[in-house]
Amino acid sequence: MKKVVFVVLILLVSVGTIEKLSARSLQAAEKTLEVSKHQELSIKQAIELAYPSALKWNENAQLLVAINIDIDKPGKGIGANGKRKNWNISFGVPDTNKYFLVTIHDGKIDGLNDLTTEGTSPYPKKEFVGAADIKYDSPELLKKALEMGSIYPGKDWAKGYNFMLRKDTVTNISLMLVIGWNSNQTEMKAVGFNVTTGEYIPPKNLLGILMYSQIAFAETDEGVPFLISNGKCPDLQNLEPVSSDKGLLNALNTIIPEVYKNQNYKGWKVETIAHLSESPHPDAYYAMAKNYCGEEIANNSWFVEVLFPQYLPAYDASHRQIFVTKNKQGQWFAWFRFH
Repeated sequence: MKKVVFVVLILLVSVGTIEKLSARSLQAAEKTLEVSKHQELSIKQAIELAYPSALKWNENAQLLVAINIDIDKPGKGIGANGKRKNWNISFGVPDTNKYFLVTIHDGKIDGLNDLTTEGTSPYPKKEFVGAADIKYDSPELLKKALEMGSIYPGKDWAKGYNFMLRKDTVTNISLMLVIGWNSNQTEMKAVGFNVTTGEYIPPKNLLGILMYSQIAFAETDEGVPFLISNGKCPDLQNLEPVSSDKGLLNALNTIIPEVYKNQNYKGWKVETIAHLSESPHPDAYYAMAKNYCGEEIANNSWFVEVLFPQYLPAYDASHRQIFVTKNKQGQWFAWFRFH
């Protein structure tokens, strides 16, 4: 079963656990106050900010994944100090399917969502990162990555320098990735480090995790493929120019059940329909479409956001986004699923 991409578990804390954690929580709070004026957090600071909420949710909560969210407006210096404003911190309870997400915007907790889904497989112990394992932080590991060369900040999508921490279950290493691009912005690049020892991890061991990270940069809540048609972009030669959304609303009655066929899609309603270049956050959605399938296809596509009320109040779980276009037979179809 597919799992939610990023989970932050907040466990109800017993009196004994509170006593043990009070000093650490106070230290984390003090560090948070130090950085709150600047809104930016290192990956370790983001985890420390999120952890107390996770432990309130479940006293057995442990860290699954920490990754920054790519919703900054394009600009210079994003992540250049090893810190970001926006984060998703995921926690789980080992050997259960319990799943909780802490979302941080502008350096402050902005969302606490229990995204546990019935029927999903449990998270094995080997997937969790121990708090004591995190000896190195994103600013110092970014410095190491830059000293090695060949990694540059992203411009349009996965902007600046990005950071992810998770367990590599093959090597049993708690791994931090510093993620950027090559010099001409055509390929994502990652430099990996053992977050306990600071040791460099060769690229051949990072491929699977880098693919995971491309899904995770946005505020996704489950590991779904972006490109719907077997990982392929639409055939540009078989597309009809679409200058309006005529017929799209009616076509969604067929498209939505097909795209979300393994989920409870009943009762959905359309929140937004817009040309992709004029969609909400075009610097994210439009740039992502161009990155995956090129500018021509992006310019011939429409953005659709759908609300699934049964998943409220969790925003990311209840709001789903797809990109659609039309073939030469006049049929609308979805080619990209973000949530």
